Amino acid sequence: MAASDSGSDPTNARPWELVTEWSGGTVLALASGVVGGGQRIYAATPAGLHGSEDGGQTWAWLSLAPDTIADALACLPADAMGTSLLLGAGSGLHRSTDGGRSWRQVLTGSKVQALAVTADPSAADVTVLAGTETDGLLRSEDGGLSWIGANAGLLDLTVLAVALSPAFGRDRTAFAGTISGLFRSRNGARAWRLVELGPDAPAVQAIGVSPAFEDDALVLAGTEADGLFRSDDGGQTWDAVDSFPEPSVTSIAFGTDGRTILVGTAAGVARSTDGGATWTLDGADLGPILGLVSTTGGAAVAGTVDQGAVRLDSGGGRWTPANVGLAGRATVALDATMAFGDEPLLGVAMLDAGVVVSHDAGRTWKGGAGGLTALAATSLAFVRRAGGRPAVLATFEDGLYWSDRIEAGWQRVDLAAVELPADARPTALAAVGDLSSAPTTLVAAGVGCLLLSEDAGERWKALPLPFAGAEIVSVAPSPAFGQDGTLYVGVRDYLTEADGSRVLAGVDLWRSANRGRTWARWWPGPRAAVMPIAVPAPGHGPYAVLAGRPGHVGRPLSQSAERRRGETRPLWQEARIGAPSETVTSLALSPSARRDRLVLAAATGTPYLSRDGGETFEAWDAGIRTPLVTGLRVLALPSGELVAYALGLGGTLWRRPVA
Repeated sequence: MAASDSGSDPTNARPWELVTEWSGGTVLALASGVVGGGQRIYAATPAGLHGSEDGGQTWAWLSLAPDTIADALACLPADAMGTSLLLGAGSGLHRSTDGGRSWRQVLTGSKVQALAVTADPSAADVTVLAGTETDGLLRSEDGGLSWIGANAGLLDLTVLAVALSPAFGRDRTAFAGTISGLFRSRNGARAWRLVELGPDAPAVQAIGVSPAFEDDALVLAGTEADGLFRSDDGGQTWDAVDSFPEPSVTSIAFGTDGRTILVGTAAGVARSTDGGATWTLDGADLGPILGLVSTTGGAAVAGTVDQGAVRLDSGGGRWTPANVGLAGRATVALDATMAFGDEPLLGVAMLDAGVVVSHDAGRTWKGGAGGLTALAATSLAFVRRAGGRPAVLATFEDGLYWSDRIEAGWQRVDLAAVELPADARPTALAAVGDLSSAPTTLVAAGVGCLLLSEDAGERWKALPLPFAGAEIVSVAPSPAFGQDGTLYVGVRDYLTEADGSRVLAGVDLWRSANRGRTWARWWPGPRAAVMPIAVPAPGHGPYAVLAGRPGHVGRPLSQSAERRRGETRPLWQEARIGAPSETVTSLALSPSARRDRLVLAAATGTPYLSRDGGETFEAWDAGIRTPLVTGLRVLALPSGELVAYALGLGGTLWRRPVA
């Protein structure tokens, strides 16, 4: 990687400055383990894995998690390398042996949504149970290295929760919660029997086993809509907890004092200080609780949907934010424009909080969720609508929406007149404008769809895909699309394995010069997961497009071509940025690139600057701190000054003048 630019260039002495930081975010799962004789707490967020060694008071970012949405997290017994971790997600199960800094996948197929690990030092082997969405239970007796099915006796294969006795090595007792109810095993999770919770069989999505289970035989089962159930005889008989204040239970944690029990619900944390005899609801303003961990010092940490981590001191009191060092916002896309005033108009899309917009260069922000059914926004673009008003369009989890006053809500874009496959889903947006930089042309793309609007999103039509069912991850029309009809897309390329499964091989760049009627593969991107694309205006130098793949930014050489496997495509010149395996996450061109030839790129968390049209890059990272740059923009202010904006995964927005 090139050296940092800190202090190396007097013309660039002004470093990146933090414009905005969105605190909180979503803590999807929590786990704790022992490292060096002390407790370490782990928090999985959409922005990566964080660790705390002071009981959840402060955090340090560890790595990008192997999956954006984690469903379960568990620590294995400490070894010489530190704590080994397991992370369950939609992509399967992943294992880390270095405290969450690197990962490898150990299970594929069904989503893994529950994990339990033996904490019994008398157990000869480390038993792990993994509950899946469609494959039932899997059991490992070597810490997650090898797995076998463990479904004998289960009535359905959707497992929502699992738990092991603290004395599992001796009593061989385990519990599993499914959509059909609660199951118990007395033979080491090899066979299961349904236990009766009541006249109906409620879906059990949380299980807590007392640390003193050998003495008190206490087990709690939390249901999706029927509250909390209690057993005082090791799970043989059960009673509903009539005094429990909430019907939907999400997580259970026992305190270290033997009397405190914390239960996460859809409306805060229910707490008992008398072994579960009476309950009070704490932190009703916290919203749904996704995870709970008790600390060795008697405190507790909870994971929330929007407020990040919150902490309860050992003396009780109020739950307070505990987000120092924890950046949990899934900030995934940035748009910025000077087309609507003298100050930059900025917009940010988040997977966990929708879209926010600033009309004053980031000093204040507005958001709104009215009209939306889901908050997961993946991309956005500003356009000019009738009357000259700015509007923002965004792709959300369930479709394409627009708003011209974001605080007033959103309207869904009607695509009924467009013939699309039933599973088509737009996930990427790009907008280009006329000579006054007023965006009016939009291209939306995603899984099985490529859509064009030339009236700021009022009407749409489907364009032909490079091939049937193409999965497009990036899209960039020419700034002069209305005249030259040129469009570039990044398309995922898969290999078919012998068993019929598909494995991602990379992302290829495709080009159409006739408004999408025909396509040519222009640049293969092996090992790439994303491919940012930047298209200069006509006449902006010898290159037609820039694209990023691991460790490189490429540009086609003019008047050169090669023919491979029956395809004719240009020869490319590649500039190295970052390490060879680093993901190139974003590209941006100066508005005056024809004159200044400025290109901005990001490899993981490091911005790079090129002053020669992308032939060479130097690290341009003074002052910035982010694990991943997910968006870049370069704007020309009315004074003529160029300013760059960088969006950081986790919830930060940075600004830096370009000298």
